[in-house]
Amino acid sequence: MSIEHETDGGVGVDAEADLRERVETFLARNFPPISMHGGTAGVDAVDADSGEVRLALGGACSGCGISPMTVQAIQARLP
Repeated sequence: MSIEHETDGGVGVDAEADLRERVETFLARNFPPISMHGGTAGVDAVDADSGEVRLALGGACSGCGISPMTVQAIQARLP
């Protein structure tokens, strides 16, 4: 893990980069069917202070009828 640097009373850039990397690794390991079906999933925004991560589904996921279920599965499995 990265060392956190305090900046302006919040968690530093290193913590956000670490959180982003951990979520992207999680997605790559746990959701290969997304890319196998022509979709993409990536981190759109990270707030290390709150631990909130916003994901973006794209490619074949756009307009896919089961993408809401994919989002629910990611939420349920994300540590």
